[in-house]
Parts: sequence; structure tokens; C-alpha cells
Amino acid sequence: MKGAYSNSSAWVQFLIILLLALAGALVFSALGAVVAPLFYDVKLMDIFTDPLGVSKGSTGVLKLLQLFSSMGTFVVPALAAAFLFSNKPASYLAVKSFTKPLLVTGLVILVALCGNSVSDLLYRFSTAIPWPQ
Repeated sequence: MKGAYSNSSAWVQFLIILLLALAGALVFSALGAVVAPLFYDVKLMDIFTDPLGVSKGSTGVLKLLQLFSSMGTFVVPALAAAFLFSNKPASYLAVKSFTKPLLVTGLVILVALCGNSVSDLLYRFSTAIPWPQ
């Protein structure tokens, strides 16, 4: 299966990427909805029937759902596409060309730690702006 679509046209590969992204988003969103009740005091059916009510109770539930949805939409299709479109997935993703992997890892950790604070500051800034009615 590795490299099965390496000789396909660009349009076929594009359609496969779209299908992978759609399937990944659906599967991982459902997986996030199943996992959320394990960590938060919310029922599975409440997530599907009343998402606004869930968001008023805990923004953590929505963050967890967004995390799973984003992973299924962006990360998983990229890895699957590299596996399907190349006989050497690591070189296809240019993983081996990182010059300083420790620096990249440190930056990813820094962004992960600071991302929530920056998001909160932007939210506070946008609510402080007087918008016209």
C-alpha cells in the first residue's frame, strides 16, 4: 500500500487528500465527542443535541473537540497522504531535512504553552473594543 498512488495524476491525489481530510475530520470529531465525557461532566448526547449549552458549561469540552477535529483534519491526512503518495514517506514530508530538530521541538513546546495565553489576550482585547450596535 505504501506509494500506491505515487504515479497518479495531481487531480486524483488532490481528491484523495480531500477525502482523507473529510474522513479524518468526521472520525476524529466523533472520537473527541466520545472521549469528552471521560474528562468533563457532560453527556455524549448533550454534545450533539445542545452544543451551545455545553459551551456555556465548560469551554474545555469545546477545546478538546477542536483538538481532535484539528488533528483529524490536518495531521492525520498529511501523514496518510505521505504514505500513499510516496515510497519514502519521511523524505516526502522532509522530516529528515530539519537542520536543528531540538530547536523545532522547543518552538513547538513554546507555542503550545503560550498559545492559550495569547488566545485569551486576543479575546479580552476584542471584547474591550466598543462595537457598533
